[in-house]
Amino acid sequence: MNLIDEILNLVQEIQNTWQRFVNLVNGALSSVPVFLQWVIDSVNRLWEQVVQMWNDFWEGVSDFLSRFGDPGAVATASAGWTSMVSQPAGEVAATVTTGQLSADDDAWSGDAATKYRTRAGEQQATISAIRDEVATKVVAALDGMKLAMFVFYGALIAAILALIGAIIGGLASSATIVGIPAGIVIIIGAGAIAIGAIVVAGMVFSGTADQRAGEMRSAITSAKVTSWPEFVV
Repeated sequence: MNLIDEILNLVQEIQNTWQRFVNLVNGALSSVPVFLQWVIDSVNRLWEQVVQMWNDFWEGVSDFLSRFGDPGAVATASAGWTSMVSQPAGEVAATVTTGQLSADDDAWSGDAATKYRTRAGEQQATISAIRDEVATKVVAALDGMKLAMFVFYGALIAAILALIGAIIGGLASSATIVGIPAGIVIIIGAGAIAIGAIVVAGMVFSGTADQRAGEMRSAITSAKVTSWPEFVV
């Protein structure tokens, strides 16, 4: 099971656990005698807070779920830049500088061959820049993004697990009618903590994503590898 599937399963577990709590509260309230009206009043006031908390929580979680990134896909992209860009560019750059070109033997001679040999360094510099200034930096940015995803998803999983535990604790506290308000209070507190943790983790992740995206754009534009040396075109 991959990380995203694990999170989705936890989300479903929260929904199931929450529904158990809702059923418990509704069932208990339906059988409350009149002389315990104060319990109903207390529950209703707290219940409004719980509903608001729950709406805020799912709004935040739904936003994150709609923009899910896949660390595996990022790792594949990083490996692709290494195997299809960085390594081949390094091999070609080495070929240009080790006398393995046709211009380096007697098969091609004359002024054109001489001029080509004297300017082969420009090709080598361009190819090396593709490896050192573009591919290597893009790979580093992608690897940083992958790590940020794992950190963010780890925080999300921790927050969800904590909320599940709180709901289960609320269920235990709500075993009696009088205990229902205490159970709701437990869930309100845990929900606030979970929402705060997810929001902070999301802000950190968004900042890292922007930074890594900037690094990739800069790697491509700052290297000035926009065309092949004019003399070879």
